[in-house]
Amino acid sequence: MPCSLAFQFIGEKNQNQGSTEAQEDQGLIDSIPRSELEKHISLFDLRRLDSYSKNMVDFHLVLDLVPTIAKLFFNKQTLPKGTVNLSYVQAAILIGLGLQYKKIEDIEVDLGLNSAQILPQFNKLMKKFTKVIKSVIERDIEKTLDEESKAKQLEAKSKITVAANLPATEGESQGPSLLKKMKDDKSDFLKKHSVKHVEESTIATALKGMTAIPSTISLPVGKREAEEDTEELEKEAQPLKGKRGKKVRRS
Repeated sequence: MPCSLAFQFIGEKNQNQGSTEAQEDQGLIDSIPRSELEKHISLFDLRRLDSYSKNMVDFHLVLDLVPTIAKLFFNKQTLPKGTVNLSYVQAAILIGLGLQYKKIEDIEVDLGLNSAQILPQFNKLMKKFTKVIKSVIERDIEKTLDEESKAKQLEAKSKITVAANLPATEGESQGPSLLKKMKDDKSDFLKKHSVKHVEESTIATALKGMTAIPSTISLPVGKREAEEDTEELEKEAQPLKGKRGKKVRRS
């Protein structure tokens, strides 16, 4: 039976357009479950279809998928009516190759067209199926990624909430006392290394007018204070002199 005649039996009632091709219904495409589609078309099959739709491989590489695609299209179960719209010529080619298992030469006789006219139409119809299948799988992947992202955000928020409600640690509870101890240590350090017999007002007067703090400054020191400092230094130096004066006897 010529594929043009077969089209009159099974093709026309499944077409919703004539010679002018209608647009696919995106709402119907979004309703197609990926799990149902992957029962017939695998990811590897989709890769082959995508390569063919981009004219990267010959049509022989995807001929084994044509019967499956034809059954999906004409059964209207996995691919509802309106998800893929074909012209009469494209539908007849799909019937001849996919359901009647005819060769391109046989379809040339049935339709009165040559291979240079049939193959571009075959490429167009395969592009349409590839677009729909790809859209279904990509939509499902995006949905999965969105759900994982939301789950991670909720987990992060819960961790922040738990951390905010935790009681203060031992170090945090001792914060005020630790700060007071640091201030006391700072005060003791300043007292220990302060300049003797010199008031803070004297140091402030010496620094007055300076744009930067110098490494050394000259401070007025009374004669009595200088003598006391000299006596202290001599006392500290006495033990060192005694150690240097001792000689080690050699045996």
